[in-house]
This record gives sequence, structure tokens and C-alpha cells, in this order.
Amino acid sequence: MRSKMAAAAAVFCACAGAQTIPANWMGAGAGYNPGGSPKTTAWASLAILMNESSQLYSYSTYDVIPQRRAVPVTSVRTGAATVLRRFGPSLYLLGFATVGAATSSTAITGSVSGGGILLYRFKPGWTVEGAVRAVNGSTSKVVEFGLGRTF
Repeated sequence: MRSKMAAAAAVFCACAGAQTIPANWMGAGAGYNPGGSPKTTAWASLAILMNESSQLYSYSTYDVIPQRRAVPVTSVRTGAATVLRRFGPSLYLLGFATVGAATSSTAITGSVSGGGILLYRFKPGWTVEGAVRAVNGSTSKVVEFGLGRTF
């Protein structure tokens, strides 16, 4: 997993040529975790443009993972995201890597995540996105969908 995070960080530094999403973005949605029980998750994320020329965003995300007959697991992480590629005027592919903490009813642990987001921006600034991410401690990928808004 550490080598995947190092590779993601290298990609962030090497990207050039794509255009940024308008300055800032926030979104929320639901996810599917094939290794979870139950398999549903919820998320909310915020991206703030840090450097337009390098297309670097400060990217933070909050996850809630329901548990059967227990307090949900929550995770809060922050890191970086960047536009890897732009397909036409409104479709963006972003890569991200985050680190933070996860809490359950019995423990607080470290949380590391990385992956990609495909984001479509509608004219008034609304977005729809799909993401796939890897999470430390899990062999399955989490698939997420949601709605957002640029501002």
C-alpha cells in the first residue's frame, strides 16, 4: 500500500497540461464496499485549489461506514488531489491520496486512502462524480458515486 501511495504522490508532481476545475469543490454521496458488512458507505469531500499552475488541490474527505448492531466507523482524512486529464470541456479525471484517522466503538487507528475520481461538471457548477479508492487494511476497492458543487 505504501508503494501505491508513493506512486500516487509521484503522479501528482508529474502532471501538466490539464485544466483545473473551477477553484473549489464540495460533494457527498454513497459508496459500495464489497468487503464490508453492510456493504454501503457514505462520504463527504471538499477540494480547495492550492496551486492553479500545478493543478494541486487540498483534498479532505469524511466517511461513515455503518456497522451491524454497533456504532458506525468514521474516517476523516486529508491530502492532495490533482487533475490528471481533461476530456472535453466538462469531464475530469483526478487522482488523490489522503491520510488521517478512523474511529470505531473500540479503537482509533490510522487511515490511508488513494484512488481516482471521474467528475462531470454541468454548466451552473453542479457535478456528478464516480470514484474508486483503495483503503489500508482492505483488499477490495470502494466504489463511490455522488453529487457536488463547484464554488
